[in-house]
Amino acid sequence: MPVESRSRNREVAAILVTTLVLTGVYAFLQSRFFQDLWKSWRYDESGTVSEIRQELELTEKGERIFLATQPALEEAESFNEHCNSHEIEVSLLGCYTNDQMYIYEVQLPELVDSHKVTAAHELLHAVWARMSGGERKEVEKWLSKVRQANPEWVEEELKLYDEAAQMEELYTRVGTKLREIPEELEEHYRKYFQDRLKIVEFYENYQAPFQKLQDENQALREKVLQLGEEIDVGKEEYDRRIAGLKVRIERYNECADTAGCFKSMAEFQKQRAELEAEDAALENLRLELNAKIDENNKAVAEYQENVKKLGNLSDAMNSNVKEKI
Repeated sequence: MPVESRSRNREVAAILVTTLVLTGVYAFLQSRFFQDLWKSWRYDESGTVSEIRQELELTEKGERIFLATQPALEEAESFNEHCNSHEIEVSLLGCYTNDQMYIYEVQLPELVDSHKVTAAHELLHAVWARMSGGERKEVEKWLSKVRQANPEWVEEELKLYDEAAQMEELYTRVGTKLREIPEELEEHYRKYFQDRLKIVEFYENYQAPFQKLQDENQALREKVLQLGEEIDVGKEEYDRRIAGLKVRIERYNECADTAGCFKSMAEFQKQRAELEAEDAALENLRLELNAKIDENNKAVAEYQENVKKLGNLSDAMNSNVKEKI
């Protein structure tokens, strides 16, 4: 082969190799992996977000995606602008939009674990967006098992979402709220969380103040119902017996004014003692009824106070409350 021909072949081969290398480099630069890596490098993470990230105990992959979404912990005004949160009756704690995560900064100390759960929830939205079609089908199959095992819970969690959004929402909520899930799904979440149950604990922690007040009010409702029945029965008995005593006293007085009505002084004194005993018994019944009425009123007041506290907790988690005032 002539030298000139061999030289051209080398040039062609070099061009092909260069083209392949450049194509590979271009493909890598356009890959989701590199895009996430680049965005995470450019992200200036705040101290509070850093604390949240560390508390979540993410895997390397989970941390890369988390940082790529450039999370922002925001007060109401900024949060509402980014998340279009303007429905007064809906408490929106976070959103994932344009591949960026926003978290509403709840102020009450007893509710701050909501930041971590919201961050995990929105991270899973970002994960969902990065899934291949095949992986998503597998995940949806496992989520269908969760739906079958927890129909009431799933219905309550997804009632505000249309059918198109339900599977993605179920994915984010199962990962952050449920303890018992299929092992295949648990294994999937392990790609992003070293210990998913820690996220569930955060969720249970910030739900605890709500649950405590709700449990107290359930007990108070039952107590008020029981006391109400007892008061109604007691008042009926009191009214019946007081009317009967009045009639007996009138007859006793008439008899006392009628000569020879009482056969003996002993009979007179016996009936008088019986009337006095009934009067004393009715006074005790009246005091018992008053005590139950006071107890009932106290329970109602406690119930109303708990309702107020629940409202305050809900308001603390609603970025629109200031707009409502």
